[in-house]
Amino acid sequence: MAFQPPDLDQLAALFACQPTLSDPAGPWFHNTVTFQTERDGLLAIVEISPSYATIKITVSRDDQEIARAELSDFTALQIIEEGGREMLVARYGELDHGAVWLSLRPAIQLTTAI
Repeated sequence: MAFQPPDLDQLAALFACQPTLSDPAGPWFHNTVTFQTERDGLLAIVEISPSYATIKITVSRDDQEIARAELSDFTALQIIEEGGREMLVARYGELDHGAVWLSLRPAIQLTTAI
């Protein structure tokens, strides 16, 4: 992996919850970590496998899926805080031109850019 993802504590602070790890005894980088956070009736579930560069994001309301994004080869994963917004950004593609943005504050919103 050429990138350095946020550490687990930074992600836990962003999601305001502790993650579930597929292997609690193993290092988080070689795990699949799952975060769940709810705001204003929207539930965001995010599964990250850093060593495989995969991320799956599902946004739902009342058990109805509203949006989903899956990347199988992200090139960067970062937390961005600006203008009162807090977001998780997964970049992909040549020169990181594509991105999936999950805004968590002030509200949950999933956006993609190619």
